[in-house]
Amino acid sequence: MRFTYVAGRIRIQVTDQGIGISEKALPQIFQPFYRADNARGVVGHGVGLPLARRIIELHGGQLHIQSRLGEGTTAEVVFAAAA
Repeated sequence: MRFTYVAGRIRIQVTDQGIGISEKALPQIFQPFYRADNARGVVGHGVGLPLARRIIELHGGQLHIQSRLGEGTTAEVVFAAAA
């Protein structure tokens, strides 16, 4: 986990070395109940990322996901610092 403050923005990054998400699946990961092909054998229902994104947006933030299949995923939450 990494926390940074740059140019009035607070960034929180969490990286794993899991199964990753394919480029083909990345545009769809925020659709409720979507499961990428390689995640079908993993326990879950496809609601975590859409729910997390909505909660973060309700608090004025953004959620960004970068991933490489077979290498892992980085989730980054960005908030504007309070004045």
